[in-house]
Amino acid sequence: MLPNQPRILASDIDGTLLLDGAPTPGLDTLRLLLRHARVDARLVYATGRSFAETQALIDTGVLPPPAAIAAMVGTELWFPPWKGPDPDYAASLHQDWDRDAVASLVAALPEVSPQPRHYQSDLKASFYCEDPQIELRVTSLLDERGLEA
Repeated sequence: MLPNQPRILASDIDGTLLLDGAPTPGLDTLRLLLRHARVDARLVYATGRSFAETQALIDTGVLPPPAAIAAMVGTELWFPPWKGPDPDYAASLHQDWDRDAVASLVAALPEVSPQPRHYQSDLKASFYCEDPQIELRVTSLLDERGLEA
């Protein structure tokens, strides 16, 4: 690595920095790291939350401002000035992705139910499921139909 090269410090939010909405010791550690870093550390939030939910935590001072946000389980990548998800990143994710086919296949399983609309996007189909074995079934079904997910 070159001297003075920026470094990325990526963190999840829920269960790492916040627990049931309350700050964790991890958030205190993050603030200390950012304040006393001896290198140029660029903070990135990698979260299942939407961009709007994450931005609200930043705007209210709950979370320190980041250099980027990977929202919606990594299906959106946002950079300042926060005008929208990065279009090049989104285009790269759209390759070989047939959301409707994947969503239809998974929705047909009786063990799953769709998450609310605000957790869905063109690049993400989200479901609730209590069965820990469902991932293997879904993977097998996707493979059988030649679908990428």
